[in-house]
Amino acid sequence: MPRTLRPIRTRSIAAATAVTAACAGIVVSIAGGAVGSTAASVTPHSQAARTVTCTTKNTKVTVTKVARPYNHLLLRATNTGKDNCNAYFAPALGMGTQPQAATWVIEETRPQAVVTLLPGESAYASVIISGIDQREDNSTARTAKVSFQSRKNDGSVGPDATLSLPGRGVINADDAMVTYWQFSRKDALSW
Repeated sequence: MPRTLRPIRTRSIAAATAVTAACAGIVVSIAGGAVGSTAASVTPHSQAARTVTCTTKNTKVTVTKVARPYNHLLLRATNTGKDNCNAYFAPALGMGTQPQAATWVIEETRPQAVVTLLPGESAYASVIISGIDQREDNSTARTAKVSFQSRKNDGSVGPDATLSLPGRGVINADDAMVTYWQFSRKDALSW
């Protein structure tokens, strides 16, 4: 008995096209949906959020004292903008008697990739200090200025954020060191 071939339905082809396109990262919307309809529109996945450089205008920076390691402060940068942002290199951090002077950066902490933050996500950097001051005198840094580096690492971008340091401030702030921005708190504090 000869085999009878059935006509292929357009809806089946459209469904197969949608599955194939979804696997390729393309959004497909099928118009109509009735048998015989062949209209479909394809939109590239590139309509996702754009990526900009993190600055203090689109990112909130905070500083906290951590229990361990005892001589560390933790900087946390949270993307408060609508776009993804890149936290390049290490924070531009100044504190102590000359807050405009850059803090030493620990080069060994450079991550393998740029830290990209989706809206609401955070990056972390640790600041290694001599100690938290329990005295009150003029050699103690009570504030720090933080900004973000440019993509080319040729200076900071955007205005500085001025942060109050924990306790009564940081002693020997001129000797502090900072890590590169990290994806996790754990990575930042491992140095």
